[in-house]
Amino acid sequence: MPYKTKVILECSYGLYQPWELQEAILEHNEPSTYSELHLRAIKAIGGAYVTYGAMSTEVLEE
Repeated sequence: MPYKTKVILECSYGLYQPWELQEAILEHNEPSTYSELHLRAIKAIGGAYVTYGAMSTEVLEE
């Protein structure tokens, strides 16, 4: 896998619930769009949250 990207998502269980930061390390064969990374990070985190907010990414390896 030539790419490794760290994704940090803001996550919440719903209205009036606190926000938490969750991190996912994604490995992929080709560059990915913001939307693709966002969806893959949600799946990697487990999809347990109701709301996903801001996302930051950092390329770890190319």
